[in-house]
Amino acid sequence: MVLKLKKLSFTKIKQKILSNKKHSIVFGIIFLMTVVIFFQNVKILDSIVVGGSDIEFEIQAIRKLQKKLKLGQNKVRIIKEKKESLIQKSREFWILDRDGQANINIQKKIESAGKQSNIELKTLGTLRLSPTGNGVSNGEFDVTCSGDLKSIVQFINEVSEMRPKVYWERCLLRPDNIKNPKKIYLTGYLKFIILENKDIINLLQEKNAK
Repeated sequence: MVLKLKKLSFTKIKQKILSNKKHSIVFGIIFLMTVVIFFQNVKILDSIVVGGSDIEFEIQAIRKLQKKLKLGQNKVRIIKEKKESLIQKSREFWILDRDGQANINIQKKIESAGKQSNIELKTLGTLRLSPTGNGVSNGEFDVTCSGDLKSIVQFINEVSEMRPKVYWERCLLRPDNIKNPKKIYLTGYLKFIILENKDIINLLQEKNAK
């Protein structure tokens, strides 16, 4: 008996709603909104819940980026170290704007080293330039001198410690007397590096400019 009353009650409510056109439209709109919201929530959940394969893919992508970043950092470090090493060697090269005319000033440096060493400078050859490319040249000249052994050794050291650096390409020592030498004759072939490439010069002088 109770079930029958409930069934009748529900039927009456349904008929009442359907009989009212305005209420039917509202009911339909609510129903459609419910369906739309449901499917939207399903899409949102689908985008939030990522499968294990998707996570692994993202991790692999991150690891690849980290590897590329590390390689890039290593390359930058190597370039920086080479640049710093080259800058530190800048005093070894002859730079016109800094060291003046090589054919004049290199002779003055050799003459000064000779006086400090107390040797007799016989001849100082004319500077010869041998271009090697890219604005770099080798400066070459000969020198002959004489003095006692101590003075000659000191002269060799004085020249070797010059900046810009001068290299002994050849050095021939000959005593005046084999049995009882009192004087040593030196014949030397000297070389140094001359830079005229503006790009290289600017790079070498960059650290000092900061």
